[in-house]
Amino acid sequence: MTATAVAGRVAAWLAGRMAASEVRVTGWTRLAGGAIQGNIALDVDVDGGRYAGSQRLVLRTDAATVVAASLDRAREYAVLRAAWEAGVRAPEPLFLCEDETILGASFFVMRRLPGIAAGRRVVRDATLVPDRAALAFELGEHLARIHAIVPPHPGLAALAAPAPRHALASIAACRTFLDAMNDAHPALEWGLRWCELHAPAAGRTTLIHRDYRTGNYLVDAGHLAGILDWEFAGWGDPREDLGWFSARCWRFGAFDREGGGLASIEPFLRGYEAGGGRSPSRDELDYWQVMAHLRWAVIALQQSRRHVMGGERSLELALTGHIVHELEHEIVHLTGSPMRRRLAADGLTAIPAADDVRAANDASAQGVAADIADGDDLLATAAQSLEIDVLPAVAHEQRYPALMIARAIAIAQRERRAGPAAAAAEAGRLERLAPLPDNSGERSLRDARRALAAAIRSGSFDAGSARDALLAHLALSARQDAAISNPAVVHEAR
Repeated sequence: MTATAVAGRVAAWLAGRMAASEVRVTGWTRLAGGAIQGNIALDVDVDGGRYAGSQRLVLRTDAATVVAASLDRAREYAVLRAAWEAGVRAPEPLFLCEDETILGASFFVMRRLPGIAAGRRVVRDATLVPDRAALAFELGEHLARIHAIVPPHPGLAALAAPAPRHALASIAACRTFLDAMNDAHPALEWGLRWCELHAPAAGRTTLIHRDYRTGNYLVDAGHLAGILDWEFAGWGDPREDLGWFSARCWRFGAFDREGGGLASIEPFLRGYEAGGGRSPSRDELDYWQVMAHLRWAVIALQQSRRHVMGGERSLELALTGHIVHELEHEIVHLTGSPMRRRLAADGLTAIPAADDVRAANDASAQGVAADIADGDDLLATAAQSLEIDVLPAVAHEQRYPALMIARAIAIAQRERRAGPAAAAAEAGRLERLAPLPDNSGERSLRDARRALAAAIRSGSFDAGSARDALLAHLALSARQDAAISNPAVVHEAR
């Protein structure tokens, strides 16, 4: 069916919902972002009824494949309505359509708000956000309004019942997904084990957004215009949202500003308290920041599988999988800090420095230069030329795809150069950490990772020298992987 025919069906459906004599679609543009759901900017002219005139709307529908943790459109619509009615600054939800013959999937329509959501612009552009602390305060205040919604709620009966201990339920959900993966991820297993051992007692149960972060809200004239993307919302521990908002992975390069890349955490928490929320302790915030990186890593793996196995070929989804290496790097850093301090006091250096990783990665690149550029040289040069020579001349709407292409080429080049040596070194360390029962035979790197992941989950590395050796291994592996996926992560000052 053509886009014109689809728009015509939507217009006819809207006419019935708006009690209008006619609705004409004057604009139908797929919006950037929204990697999990599809968003279409919908402009319509309405004849008759309470909506008569020109209306600027957003139609939100399913992506080609789904992420398991996301709500369907009916439940997301219900959450958005409950939040909007509670005074949360969010798009007004107007109509829900569960008749899949209209568009091929369920969808809902909401008002389109003004503003910019792009995370990197929000944290860097002082003209867009002249007073970042004031915006952080607004965001804290509105998060408290979300957390003021508690069960039971008449409009949210379709949401899953809250778990007795939200942290443990989140850990179990992550493990269930990892168990279905083809590969094992020991750094994630360690992070989950650490969170299990340090799980907080049950706290309040409220509605939580579960994706409340920079990049998921609109900024207009320096102020909060609307909170977006409610597909992960549900009942849970409100401290999860606080950790998610402040996690390093959502600061968009402004790592020194714990308040979502905008400001320090203090103005955000002041706004949260002003809205009726209770600020977390430092330990609580640290814990939920670790959980945030773990949960984002699992979502990133789900996104990657949509590309690899789900039949939704997408460079953006493919690159999202490589974010897992950056997240593992941060998880090991956060959970290994006490061990680092103890080793430093003893004059030991079990955690490798960035220079050690660069040396390991450069080792496989040494050798006699060839007369003709090889594939690695061509990949590196092509990525450099695309980013330096081509990107500045590309039309604005195509810059993001072009940048993704440049990044994909650069990752492929680094993986070809450094991947084999890093894998061989990892295999050797794994044999020492999780040897075969009879110390003989061979196994694949995938099987060795599985063995280590299982041992971590069983508690074999919970304490003592075994824990220190594990963290040293995970730190080196995470740095090597991150150096391939995003070298800036390894080189950043902490």
